[in-house]
Amino acid sequence: MREKPDVFISHASPDKATFVRPLAEALRKLGVAVWYDEFSLELGDSISQQIDRGIASSRFGIVVVSPAFISRNWTQHELHALVSRDVDQDIRILPVWHGVTRKEVSDFSPSLADKVAIDTSHVDAMEAAIRILRTVRPDLYSAHPRAELERLASGAAIAELQAGGSVDRPCPQDPRFPKFDDYEVVILPKPLSGAEGVTTMARPKTDMARKLRLNAGVGATEQEARARLLGQFRYAAGEISNAEWFKATVG
Repeated sequence: MREKPDVFISHASPDKATFVRPLAEALRKLGVAVWYDEFSLELGDSISQQIDRGIASSRFGIVVVSPAFISRNWTQHELHALVSRDVDQDIRILPVWHGVTRKEVSDFSPSLADKVAIDTSHVDAMEAAIRILRTVRPDLYSAHPRAELERLASGAAIAELQAGGSVDRPCPQDPRFPKFDDYEVVILPKPLSGAEGVTTMARPKTDMARKLRLNAGVGATEQEARARLLGQFRYAAGEISNAEWFKATVG
């Protein structure tokens, strides 16, 4: 990759398949210029030189902190380079916690633990990519409705073009667009993937509702979890703005 990247992704190789590769692909589909080794290294490149150049030229550094990341020397070299730039205010570090607790992050790097992070026990790679987009490319984030961002990040928009432009997701202007009552709100007996608090899922009851997927709603209480699920639906229905959606479902 020879264009100046928006983000550099620092990660451990064992996390590629489970999270990092889907994250990098989703970011690229959203229009973010990504430095990621599988995209950016070419035959004959010096790995260390290209990584150093990637760090030096990126505006943001995504650090996927995991047990594998913590245990490897090379990832710590990348982190030190990113932190050094962060101190000089040339780059912003965006931490992603992948299978680690706050204490584990704090023990490894107090400065990382002090930053607002994305926790993959609460979100998948597509959702993480959309949240990162909001920070690194607010111009692209604000230019598309939430539903369109999901289609872009998942690759659905590309698939639809290749299939001749058929759209399966219901449009808010369609009189058949589902109502929130067309979903059964289910409280999971235990949080998703170790998430703390209460997790709610929207189980569709109609054919149109099945075409509008809602992510899990996670909150400290059942009321908060339900409210975040409703916030997702209201955004998809065009009832609230990007900023209102983010406040309702994240902040």
